[in-house]
Amino acid sequence: MNQYTIRHIESGEVLDSRGEPTVMTVIKLAGGAAGNGVVPSGASTGKFEALELRDKNNSRYNGQGVLKACSNVNVRIAKELIGRSVENQEEIDNIMIKLDNSQNKSNLGANAILSVSLAVSRAFANAKSEPLYKSLADYFGFKKPEKGRMPVPIMNLVNGGKHASTNIALQEFQVIPQLGGQATAKQVEAGSEILHSLKSILKEKGLDTDIGDEGGFAPNVESIDHVFDMLMMAIEKAGYKPGADIELGIDAAANSFYEDESYVIAPPKQKLNFTELKEKYMSWIRKYPLKSIEDPFGEEKWEEWSDFSAELKGKKIMIIGDDLLATNPERLNEGIKKRAMNAILVKPNQIGTLTETIETIKIAQKHGIIIVVSHRSWETNDTTIADLAVACGAQYLKSGAPSRGERVAKYNRLIEIEKELT
Repeated sequence: MNQYTIRHIESGEVLDSRGEPTVMTVIKLAGGAAGNGVVPSGASTGKFEALELRDKNNSRYNGQGVLKACSNVNVRIAKELIGRSVENQEEIDNIMIKLDNSQNKSNLGANAILSVSLAVSRAFANAKSEPLYKSLADYFGFKKPEKGRMPVPIMNLVNGGKHASTNIALQEFQVIPQLGGQATAKQVEAGSEILHSLKSILKEKGLDTDIGDEGGFAPNVESIDHVFDMLMMAIEKAGYKPGADIELGIDAAANSFYEDESYVIAPPKQKLNFTELKEKYMSWIRKYPLKSIEDPFGEEKWEEWSDFSAELKGKKIMIIGDDLLATNPERLNEGIKKRAMNAILVKPNQIGTLTETIETIKIAQKHGIIIVVSHRSWETNDTTIADLAVACGAQYLKSGAPSRGERVAKYNRLIEIEKELT
């Protein structure tokens, strides 16, 4: 038995950022090292995501408990993995996939499987006394992480859709502090300054400054254009130049407002067909420095995605597939074949293991697809995604506003990593 042999596996419930239970697994190795993995959850989930197993026992946590998932780790998964070595992440992940034996990890639960997968990677890194990003890069064969290749933060400063109680149908309005490739600390600084500038603007206009699930503000507004206008004002008030220093992005999350073959956006409330919604996006691109649009259309509307991407070809605008692709290698290959998007949102809990997440990333990189590693709306203080983004050389890390501890943890981890790479 070597130092990397799994000696003990234990899973239990912990709370996420909305106060609901999620799965945390701790793995202890024979050599004394240990690692844990905590799984986030999504408010806006696509139909093609791996299944998050919930107890549906209304006598506790309103049915949202995850004791079944924890039990699956403690009994079924532990039986297969104790005595195996964390030196082989792929082997361990594949054992769990085979044990589950379903298309969407519905038997054991993607939350159960991912908690173990993440804990394995962390335990292996700790046993080697290496930072997680270095361990992941070495193991999966990525280019050595460098200070000059840090992911740019994408910060969600206005929350709408399923992320907040507001009249805004679109889910996220983001700032992307490119700053000519300055240090991560300066990019985070810019995002924070713009957030506070936006707060003062909202106050001046008598609008709500309460925050939504991802740390951004959640006011009721007159129109979607009004949100863009206030972001532009906030950028300038903070001393930055829109377009030159700071770009804008949105997560439309179009599935959330797709009804009866139409897209119903607000405010003001409008029932749009594909052509009309496409023109709405184009109008914002012409009016604002909008450089990123996530999930502009429904998750099964391949032709609409392909049409839109073709129209924007050459404009250097990211069309990001989230619900469309679900961090799934098969769906990503389909998206590449149909030329439906030029970027992918990577969320490990959409697919359920670290190995499959990396497989998806490598397919994307092979075909020149931009990588955006992402949090979920219901998060934890686990910072694995920051290390993952650095390890694989992702162009962006999306972790909400520079507000709320579970969001800031990821940005702080980026800053910490960049210092280590100096």
